[in-house]
Amino acid sequence: MIVFIGDIHGQFEWLPNILKHVPKDATLIQVGDFGFWHGHPKKEWNRIWPTLGFEKPMYAIDGNHEYLPMFRDMVDPTEIWEGVIYLPRGTVLDIEGYKIGFMGGAGSIDYMFRMPGVSWFAEEQISDEQFDRLFGVDHIDILVTHAPPTSVARAHFIHPSAAFPSWGLPGDWFDPSQDKVERLWTKFGKPPLICGHMHRSIVHDTCRILDINEVYGMREGDSAV
Repeated sequence: MIVFIGDIHGQFEWLPNILKHVPKDATLIQVGDFGFWHGHPKKEWNRIWPTLGFEKPMYAIDGNHEYLPMFRDMVDPTEIWEGVIYLPRGTVLDIEGYKIGFMGGAGSIDYMFRMPGVSWFAEEQISDEQFDRLFGVDHIDILVTHAPPTSVARAHFIHPSAAFPSWGLPGDWFDPSQDKVERLWTKFGKPPLICGHMHRSIVHDTCRILDINEVYGMREGDSAV
């Protein structure tokens, strides 16, 4: 069984509750904004994870609210903390009968309230090299991203400049990472796509956006969305 987990933002104290009905042999995949920061988040993860009793480490991609410098130069899956394996952008894994492509990254609409190089990092956006790494794959069964495709975001959310007028976002602001996710999704024939980032629970076509702390499970042979 594969269980996908929405944004956590370092609030690991919620995990015992949201995962209490998940089988201990499940494969856990978290869709970004996991909470990768030094200091308290890491200590809290190290405290909570051993109490959960899962048989396998959790997989996680990066979102736009992470300490992204810790991932620089990583190209292979890495157990970055005990019990959690970080999957670099463009990773492809065979998991429980599915070929799954992973692509973290997204643009922050709150970037003006964060300090460059300290709490905001330009590498939050999917680079061309990371995009090409996954785009060059022939086939995937499931796509796991942090950002949703542009078409899905536009169908369900008003433009950020209208949603948050006091933030001063330009009216033509857009997220290049969402466009790259759209291109990947289309290239692979719009396979089931599981993502987060938007803090709402939405199913649109073959795309499923997970809310904060939302858990979604699928078994081998399921259509995933």
